[in-house]
Amino acid sequence: MGSVSPLSPDTTYVVRIEAMNAGNVISTDEVEGLTAPEIPEIERTISKQSDSVTVEFSSVPGAIGYILRAEIIAEGFFKEIEVFESPATMDQLQPYTMYELSVMSFNSGGRSQPSWPLDQRTVLPAPVLSSESPNNETIEVNWEAIEHAVMYSLCLTMEGTDIEVKVNTNNTMMEFTNLEPGTNYTIKANAWDADSIPGDDVTIVQVTRPTTPDGVYVGIPWPGRTTGMEVTWYGVNGAESYYALSSNGQNCTTNIATYCIISPLECGENYTVTVTAINQAGSSDPSPPEEFLSFPCPPEMLWVDELVPGNITLHWREVKWAEYYTSFMKRDDGIEQWCNTTSIECNYQTDCGYTYFLSVFAYNQAGSSPPGPVVNYTAIPCCPDDVEIYLVSKETLEITWSPVRGAEMYQTKAAGNSELIHCNDTSPVCALSDLTCNTVYSVVVIPCCEHSGCNHTCRPHTQETAPCSPEIVNVTQTSGSSVKVSWTSSNREANYTVTLTGEKDMEFCHSMGTSCDFPSLPCGTTYDVVATARTSVGLSLPSYTVPLETAPCCPRNLTVRQVTQAMSHVVWSPATGAQSYITSLTSPRGEAKCHTMERQCLMGCITCSTNYTVSVEAISKTGHKSECAYHGFSSSVCCPTNVRLYRMSNNTIRVHWRSSGNLGNYNVDLQGTLANYTCSPPAGGNSCDVLNVVCGGIYTVVVAPVSQDGTEIDYCPKRMYSVVEPPVNATVTNTGRSTARLTWEPVNKVLLYEVTIADIDNPSSAPFVTNTSSTSLDISNLQPCSTYRIGVSSVNDFSVPGEATYVRYTTKTINAVSSISVVYSCSSGKVTVSWGTVVGAESYRATATDGNGTTLSCTTQSDSCPITRVTCGELYLVRVTAISEDCNSTSNITKNFETVPCPPRNLVVESKCSSNLIIVKWDPTNNTNYYVATALATTGEVTECRTTELYCHFTDTGCGQGYQYTVYSVSSLCNSASSPAIDVRTAPCNPTNVKTVVECQSDVLTITWDRSDGALSYFVEVQGNRGDRYNCTKFDNSCAVPAMQCGESLSVWITASNDNCNSGRVLGEVAKTGLCTPQNVMAKSECGSDHASLEWEASAGVVSYIATAVHPNGTVRTCTASDSQCQIQGLRCGQTYTASVVATNLKCNSTESANVTLETGQPAPSYFVEVQGNQGDRYNCTKSDNSCAVPAMQCGESLSVWITARNDNCNSGRVLWEVAATVPCTPQNVTAISGCGSDHASLDWEASAGAVSYIATAVHPNGTVRTCTANDSQCQIQGLRCGQTYTASVVATNLKCNSTESANVTLETVPCPPEMWVDELGPGNITLHWREVKWAEYYTSFMKRDDGIEQLCNTTSIEWNYQTDCGYTYFLSVFAHNQACSSPPGPEVNYTTTPCCPDDVKINLVSNETLEIKWSPVRGAEVYQTKATGNSKLILCNDTSPVCVLSDLTCNTVYSVVVIPCCEHSGCNHNCRSHTQETAPCSPEIVNVTQTSESSVKVSWTSSNREANYTVTLMGEKDMEFCHSMGTSCDFTSLPCGTTYDVVATARTSVGLSLPSYTVPLETAPCCPRNLTVRQVTQAMSHVVWSPATGAQSYITSLTSPRGKAKCHTMETECLMGCITCSTNYTVSVEAISKTGHKSECTYHGFSSSVCCPTNVRLYRMSNNTIRVHWCSSGNLGNYTVDLQGTLANYTCSPPAGGNSCDVLNVVCGGIYTVVVAPVSQDGTEIDYCPKRMYSVYCVGSNIGKVIHRGKRSVD
Repeated sequence: MGSVSPLSPDTTYVVRIEAMNAGNVISTDEVEGLTAPEIPEIERTISKQSDSVTVEFSSVPGAIGYILRAEIIAEGFFKEIEVFESPATMDQLQPYTMYELSVMSFNSGGRSQPSWPLDQRTVLPAPVLSSESPNNETIEVNWEAIEHAVMYSLCLTMEGTDIEVKVNTNNTMMEFTNLEPGTNYTIKANAWDADSIPGDDVTIVQVTRPTTPDGVYVGIPWPGRTTGMEVTWYGVNGAESYYALSSNGQNCTTNIATYCIISPLECGENYTVTVTAINQAGSSDPSPPEEFLSFPCPPEMLWVDELVPGNITLHWREVKWAEYYTSFMKRDDGIEQWCNTTSIECNYQTDCGYTYFLSVFAYNQAGSSPPGPVVNYTAIPCCPDDVEIYLVSKETLEITWSPVRGAEMYQTKAAGNSELIHCNDTSPVCALSDLTCNTVYSVVVIPCCEHSGCNHTCRPHTQETAPCSPEIVNVTQTSGSSVKVSWTSSNREANYTVTLTGEKDMEFCHSMGTSCDFPSLPCGTTYDVVATARTSVGLSLPSYTVPLETAPCCPRNLTVRQVTQAMSHVVWSPATGAQSYITSLTSPRGEAKCHTMERQCLMGCITCSTNYTVSVEAISKTGHKSECAYHGFSSSVCCPTNVRLYRMSNNTIRVHWRSSGNLGNYNVDLQGTLANYTCSPPAGGNSCDVLNVVCGGIYTVVVAPVSQDGTEIDYCPKRMYSVVEPPVNATVTNTGRSTARLTWEPVNKVLLYEVTIADIDNPSSAPFVTNTSSTSLDISNLQPCSTYRIGVSSVNDFSVPGEATYVRYTTKTINAVSSISVVYSCSSGKVTVSWGTVVGAESYRATATDGNGTTLSCTTQSDSCPITRVTCGELYLVRVTAISEDCNSTSNITKNFETVPCPPRNLVVESKCSSNLIIVKWDPTNNTNYYVATALATTGEVTECRTTELYCHFTDTGCGQGYQYTVYSVSSLCNSASSPAIDVRTAPCNPTNVKTVVECQSDVLTITWDRSDGALSYFVEVQGNRGDRYNCTKFDNSCAVPAMQCGESLSVWITASNDNCNSGRVLGEVAKTGLCTPQNVMAKSECGSDHASLEWEASAGVVSYIATAVHPNGTVRTCTASDSQCQIQGLRCGQTYTASVVATNLKCNSTESANVTLETGQPAPSYFVEVQGNQGDRYNCTKSDNSCAVPAMQCGESLSVWITARNDNCNSGRVLWEVAATVPCTPQNVTAISGCGSDHASLDWEASAGAVSYIATAVHPNGTVRTCTANDSQCQIQGLRCGQTYTASVVATNLKCNSTESANVTLETVPCPPEMWVDELGPGNITLHWREVKWAEYYTSFMKRDDGIEQLCNTTSIEWNYQTDCGYTYFLSVFAHNQACSSPPGPEVNYTTTPCCPDDVKINLVSNETLEIKWSPVRGAEVYQTKATGNSKLILCNDTSPVCVLSDLTCNTVYSVVVIPCCEHSGCNHNCRSHTQETAPCSPEIVNVTQTSESSVKVSWTSSNREANYTVTLMGEKDMEFCHSMGTSCDFTSLPCGTTYDVVATARTSVGLSLPSYTVPLETAPCCPRNLTVRQVTQAMSHVVWSPATGAQSYITSLTSPRGKAKCHTMETECLMGCITCSTNYTVSVEAISKTGHKSECTYHGFSSSVCCPTNVRLYRMSNNTIRVHWCSSGNLGNYTVDLQGTLANYTCSPPAGGNSCDVLNVVCGGIYTVVVAPVSQDGTEIDYCPKRMYSVYCVGSNIGKVIHRGKRSVD
């Protein structure tokens, strides 16, 4: 065996072995072998964990792996591991142990030799920590000491934040204070060995105890939770559960929620409650005690006081802990009131008749008390409010009312003339009889009930009884045919009537006195003479005498036919017994009345479209009347007014009118010389179209209402109109650039035409309308390139235009461009528009319009032009207009382009101290695909964020940095400019380069550090190895700590702060000796830069230098160098800094060098300005301040401006400041032309350099301004006033500046149309006036009558006189003229003359009080007013027909009658003459009929006639007698005895006969009634009925007993008698009285009233569902029946005879029952008028019931 060396590593060798013998090779063999790789070299060893070592070594070629070896030679430890790369780690080692490490490489050939060994010690193990939180801001950490450890480092970090606290200590315990409560803290610790090598670290988590909960609130739980007190609090951080404890030991807990409930509670208790928070570290301190007052106890001792009816006060005793009270008052029908109060009483308004249940609850903040006692209160019964009093007979009042709530009994009292009558009853009705006649009684109904008594506050009602019957004291027959009647009476004021009635006729005599005479009565007729009295209350009973007539019958048939609009004819059939009739048509608008003895009446003065009530009053001879009502009569719809005709298209005439307001049907008749037409509108319509009307004719139009039966009204007035043909052959001929002539054929009988010109291309402009009498019209001011629709129509005789004939006319035009292209430049913001050329176009105008309507333009003669000043973020629509000399043509083709987006605005930045996240937000921009947000740090680092959102998140921002954020928008083509920047500064960085220096032989420790970016101050903490502590706060970067102990090793920490945030706590280093101060510092600044160089002499032992430059404002700039010079960056130009240098050896710093002054480059002392115009002009100036004025600039120029700053040493760059423009040049050669007949004028001028657009202005002398704007050199000013002088001028603008005004030009507008009015000098003479028109030279006045006759005049004055005829309408107009043109059409004045007066008025007396007036129709009249005046009385009638009936006139009166024609346009003609007519004489009034002997009568009367002959007639059953007289009385002698007569009187004059007067009857003595019955109606009222007694006119019925008497006097055969007493026997008698006062005393069997209704009815709840009904009887024993009727069941029971209680068995509780206890009459009939009472039976438990009287009104 042998070896071969040296060989190369990692090399394959072939080894030949030869066997030799004596030098001879006897055999050979070859073997191939690979040498091991090279020996690796260990580069570095390190121990990062206490059980491992990491080795870094160099790799060697050919090695496929490495062997890492660790040895402890002294202990014999040896360990190898195989690794494949560097670095490699060997684990499972012992802590803090020194190992010898080596590395070997290997390949397939073997291992290399070990590398040179290195020693490496493993680090210390981690301490074993234990921790606790003794309170909510402290954590204590303990650990066992570690061998070889000289110091321990702990880092406490608040979970979720970057807040850290780092400490170094030699102890085995550390307390962290001022921590956040309830917060998890991570505690990391490691040990340090003597070589300052850290050992393993360990991390634990400890939570601090939670803080004491605050916001504790104790209240009542929300509805739905359990009862008790609910405790709530604010949740605290880190709490895992909460514990609430009350002062009485009750508690509740919760794990998550911040509330819990402690229950149950007692009323009226005051609790205190605390809350404690709990987590793993322990519990917090209890919260401060929170007081809670439980709900109060219910009030006790409730009572009610009633101050006045309707007002009660509920009282109660005060309750402890109650803050306020709520009182409830519930009515027995369920309606509830409540009252909140802090006092111990509440006032309530109560309603009568109800039972109220009152209770009180006490309240405090905890809630309401439990329910307390309930008090019942029953109010007094209600007063009846519908008391009605009827005079059922002359001396009997029947009082009725509706039952009232709460009443069980009613007291009715009537007091009059010291007389008091009263009646008690259970029913709501009472009859008071035997009252005194002609007396006013005060009647009051007083309701009563057992519980609350009677209501004495009810208001009384007054009722007067009928007048007392007159007593005829004498009926004297003065002769065989004459009677005189006299009477007496005790009435205060009354009218008396004496009536004589026969079998076939009647006569009356009325008197205020006491007598009346009837002469010449016919024989053979029986009369009844009776006198009656009448007051406002009514009629008395008749007096005693003569016969009684039957009342007259009503006419069976009656018809009403309307004759004219204001007159109707009423016809009726004869009425038996009627002598005369009063016919009335009554409506809310008025009344028409006719008094006649005929069976027909012509009634005038009715109103159209009105519903009338038709009635006839038939009157007998004696004055008895029958009121007869018939079906209503509706007058026809009023004839319409304001009838107008309107010409529509297609030969259609629209007839329009104004209806009276009531919807109705109408027919329209159009009758003319050429054809007739008719049409009917829909129901209620007010217009109708007549089709295919032949024009050229005169038509009579009638619009007539249609009656309900379909008949057309035939009395409406007719009106005349004409219909004209439209013009034909209308043509338009071009006469100039903007003028044309319209011509047409004349139309027969047409004198005026209307022309309308409308611009089809400009539909928003109003059409031009004018009138002309010619058949041609010159048209001016036509716009080029426009199409017009021109219409001409004929104007009829009534100034209404007819159907128009239309033609189209188009002015000169050119073609539009056929193609458009757009090129937009993002950088310049300019768009270039190109298009195809158009033949005939002289120039082109390209316009770009944005979404807001703002337009930009450019004008050129080529095929393209640029548009500048486009707005960012807009979508523009581009059009091109081709322009020729007189025409523009805008293309329908358009192009769109988007401009560069606008820079985003309103940047907002959000950041936090504890986070490196900054959020930037902004407003959206248009035309944007996405946004780019840029952050520029003070270090110069740029970060971009691209997003489609409106925000960006910037992470990993640097500490202490100032960031400048901007955003720009990106579209598909362009990027916007950047937004305005916004600056943000992050939290200061941790201080770096912390250096500690103890100068040689000095006890002062100087600590310095590099200024932290963003820091404003620093807090330095120093701790010695002996436990001494020091600190200082500094605003600069050094801190000197004096009196340091020698030989100490000092730990230094520093924290940087700014206004908002703190940096981390940074651990410094141990101090070293100080260094020498740098000397000979020199500073040098460089031109145009922001830096300066500092140089100094080098110092021995210095590792590096720190140079500092301090600005006077405190700004510091530094640089660090290892040699003797340094360059300070970021200096401001033109400033003086104080510079110094500090030397350091990385452990100690020297003192500052001597300060040197550092002056940076000076600011520019001057500026050089250069200006260049677009026409080649150049200007410049040099200024030392910041402004420069360049004079003598040319107008309309575009200027570029450059600025260069200079000083003695340097120049700045040449800066292009902006592109400016001078003011546009003033427009020249302005001309103004006013449009003829219009309100506009055109202005032209020469184009101005630099102008974008122009503003033309016209100023009126009063200051009114009119303007127009144009992009070219002409525009049209609208809205000018006619006849005015304006001052016009033009201003050019470039959208920034305006030029000066052009020279003023004078603009005179066309004359104004005159303002007209008409004065009527007298009938037939009018004067047309108009106001003088400025610039007018003369005037033309037209007056056209409605039948076509026309007058005209030319004049230079301002008025003209015309002759007119009555009844015509005239149309007047005036035109002003001058040499230029005429005024526009002015207003047309219509003037209608008054209608003509009728000259054939005829008056007829058709009845005693009715006149009929007739006349022929007159021209111009649409309605007629007929007035009749007599004795200061005026009667007025309006009608459309030439006839009028005036009825209900005053008798024996001369009337002046006048007919006044009227029309709606001109009013009424009050110049017509009047006519006279006298009415018939008045009827005489018989005042006395006196029997002077057995066969003689004297009749007396009164009359208001001036002169008359009177006739008195006596009518018997078989004969009549007459007496004639010129006076007021007449005697009749030798009348047959035993006969009854009717007496009547009449008057006669030359006009005719009056209506007859009234008469009187006489009767024989009466019989007694054969049959009589008495029936008790209520407890206090009975109904007595008897058969008629022959000859009896009236009866006095009496019920008499020892207890009282009831009496009734009536003409009927029945009587309702009140105020009787129950359980009483009465004597019944009747006194029959004849008409003459003869009496018959009649006695009948007795009558016993029924047993009284029981009182004090009570219900008592017994056992076994039994109800006991108990009552008090009236004292007389009787039988009773009990009825119990309810919602659930009905019951009845009957007690034994004379009993006063009854048991109802098996009553179902829970229902409402009506209880009636009624007596039973002797015949077994149950009395049905006893009151009903309502009760409720409530169920309580299973078998116990409670009965409550509900106190409600009677159920009847």
